[in-house]
Amino acid sequence: MRTCPNPGCNEPLERGFRACPVCLTQLPPAEKCDSCGEELLPHWKACPFCLTAVRERAGRVPDGELVKKIAGRMVPVTGGEYEMGDLWGEGEEIELPVHVVRVGDFLISSQPVTFEEYDAFCRLTRRELPDDNGWGRGRRPVIHVTWDDATAFCKWLSELSGRQYRLPTEAQWEYAARSGGKREKWSGTNDRNALENYAWYGQNAGGMTQPVGQKTPNGLGLYDMCGNVWEWCSDWFEGFYYKKSPRDDPQGPSGGDERVLRGGAWNFMPSYIRTTYRGSCYQNQHNDRIGFRLAGTP
Repeated sequence: MRTCPNPGCNEPLERGFRACPVCLTQLPPAEKCDSCGEELLPHWKACPFCLTAVRERAGRVPDGELVKKIAGRMVPVTGGEYEMGDLWGEGEEIELPVHVVRVGDFLISSQPVTFEEYDAFCRLTRRELPDDNGWGRGRRPVIHVTWDDATAFCKWLSELSGRQYRLPTEAQWEYAARSGGKREKWSGTNDRNALENYAWYGQNAGGMTQPVGQKTPNGLGLYDMCGNVWEWCSDWFEGFYYKKSPRDDPQGPSGGDERVLRGGAWNFMPSYIRTTYRGSCYQNQHNDRIGFRLAGTP
């Protein structure tokens, strides 16, 4: 049985439904079997009613190629304790106070989700493709995706693969960006003069996003943690959350108006792509500076 694609709902849906009866989210038209006309779910490879093999769909990734590719990029991160927040006294008040946080073991992707991967999701689930601003698709990080879009991708990939994918928490993101909680101002380096080797930002990105994985990775083997695109985190945003954040695996506030963004983007100055710099946006909004990265549980 499929469920509502709205991440805040997840209501079980019967075959034949055209909209969720709880939140009224419109559902994409269902594909039907070429032989018997019965409704098919997107991940079925054969019709369960007449056993006719489902023809290859446009955008289908054969033999789980996409699933294998993404799984192969998930980097295991050994958890630990670190000082979260602005350690250099150069940030904003919302980056304070510096406080000790302990995160458990987790997985995080070595790179942001690309257009190639997100487009496959859109074609298979009959979603509209996000705009690329005319910059190109392929291995560039996907942009113009809302927080709801990002979590829908995680849910789809989890169902397709049998593994649980999600967005990282803000504490996990910073720990990973700082190569496992090290004292790193930018992901992989503290040297402003070396930053161009690690990140795409206002001085070297050419006014647009750039294909992922071209710069030097940080100490965990993670690319593009700073610059290129902002990355959605799972947490609600609260400006002074650090004053009351729990020590162990903080999940963020219980509610709010906006979601956390981390990492900065292709058009930012160095001070705005620091590992401790915090941003936020309404979860149903998107722009050409926001993408996302996958996380998971070992």
